[in-house]
Amino acid sequence: RESLEVLEELVQTYFTPISNQNLKPPTFPGTPFGPDQLGQRINVVPIADHRLLEMHFPLRENNTLYESKPTRYLSHLLGHESSGSI
Repeated sequence: RESLEVLEELVQTYFTPISNQNLKPPTFPGTPFGPDQLGQRINVVPIADHRLLEMHFPLRENNTLYESKPTRYLSHLLGHESSGSI
């Protein structure tokens, strides 16, 4: 592991040339999925032995939801280790 001094030098070397352009973060009005794409269950029969589960949870931006913490709720549900859980 590099020392803090070496890491600081690397950061200065590689990031100092990058100028701040004062860009605003992009905004995306509306929702990425409509009612027809949400709440669907898709059953598939695998053709190979792969163990991968990919799930998408469309949420609006989280910055204004810090008090209700919706991602923490999902984390709790997905991380639960009871019988029949993911």
